[in-house]
Amino acid sequence: MTDSRAKSGLIPEVDASMAKAEVSNAKSFQIKSYDKVLEYSKQLAVFLGEDFKTYQLDSLYSTTIPKNILSPENSDVSKHPLLLLQQSKVDQSLQSETLVKTQRLPNLSDFGVLQGRGWGFESNYMQDNSAFSDSYLKGGGIDRGNYLLGFTLSWNITNLYRFNSKVKEQQYLTQSLKQDYDLLHKELNAQSKLAQSQLTNAYENFEETKVQLSAAQLAYKQHTALFENGLTTLVDYKKPLSILVIVHGLLFFGIKATRDVKVDILPEMNLPVVYIAHSFNGYTPQQMEGYFTKMYVNMMLFANGIKSIESKNTQGLTLMKITFYEGTEMGEAIASIKVLSNRSQVFLPPGAPPPFIIRFDASSQSVGQLVFRSNTKTNNQLQDIANFNARPFLIKIPGLTTAPPFGGSPRTIEINIDPYKLRSHNLSPEQVVEAISRNNITSPSGNIYIGDKII
Repeated sequence: MTDSRAKSGLIPEVDASMAKAEVSNAKSFQIKSYDKVLEYSKQLAVFLGEDFKTYQLDSLYSTTIPKNILSPENSDVSKHPLLLLQQSKVDQSLQSETLVKTQRLPNLSDFGVLQGRGWGFESNYMQDNSAFSDSYLKGGGIDRGNYLLGFTLSWNITNLYRFNSKVKEQQYLTQSLKQDYDLLHKELNAQSKLAQSQLTNAYENFEETKVQLSAAQLAYKQHTALFENGLTTLVDYKKPLSILVIVHGLLFFGIKATRDVKVDILPEMNLPVVYIAHSFNGYTPQQMEGYFTKMYVNMMLFANGIKSIESKNTQGLTLMKITFYEGTEMGEAIASIKVLSNRSQVFLPPGAPPPFIIRFDASSQSVGQLVFRSNTKTNNQLQDIANFNARPFLIKIPGLTTAPPFGGSPRTIEINIDPYKLRSHNLSPEQVVEAISRNNITSPSGNIYIGDKII
């Protein structure tokens, strides 16, 4: 009996040991898979805000395929929320252009004055001393009155020149937002086509898996019949069984991949582009290029990974576009740009404000806008309400970042110098500016002691 079993290839000790090894390997893989399930359950519990537990997953989405296939006609990205948000920014910038243009127009205001007098005595009081009233309401009426109405029209002609540069600045910002909109539209179109191709390939792979499953089942039946009749060994029998398991796995993961094709409302767009915007009123485009652009370009030579630098100079504004090579870590790139721009402040003209360093990224886009509108309050009053009332309240919300309010006129102090008096004291305008800057110092006021407390 032993000799016949050895000749037929069915050796109990060898076949049993191999079977135990395969079972142990399968159990080890099952334990590792369960560790993965525990890890995913932990992440899901954290996202749901629940205590840790093992979730029983629904197998519906891993055993069937979607009935409705995404067609190219339904892949229009023109109504994508991110595009609508970018378009709203373009519209807001256009409205800001109109608002700035209105600052050049004359101001019209009206006023009115009403004067009245009440009297509690009758006209025949001289003949009849009782012809008067003790009521305060009687004396509170208006028997005689005068009124005055007037209108004033004021127009500062210098506003035509002062706000011209601001209009151009807003127009360039609008052009920049439109370019970002076009770039985002192309990126979403490309991602939509990529998702369509991946979905089509997933369906084709699923159809091929059906053919492989049918062939594996037929091979399994054939080898099962041969094994039961003693015409093959356990090793030959396990080969089609392993293939059948692999094909089932391909079928399972094929269906899962079909359902898990990523369609993200905020796709990851690691665009290696950084913008630097620096404004300084009163400088011509040539002066902006000489004092600002060249200084920034010289400083950017110390940054790594820069592919190209583009600049555009207008009246009182420098706009630079810095493009990095693909694969550059943008967090480190922006940090280096900020450090170099801070070093450049030393060489810029006195009084120049810090630049705006902007990176176009989906994660940096705002998720909402809070608009203030009033028929009784001015733009400056609305800006104060947004700055000192609404913004501190929003900052208290965890995870929420608020931007500074936009739209109000900045508070400015204009100093008009009499040239005759300036000449009589033998002074120059630069000396006046230097004296004002030297005396306009913000310093701590110290501590206030109330009892044992320090405020």
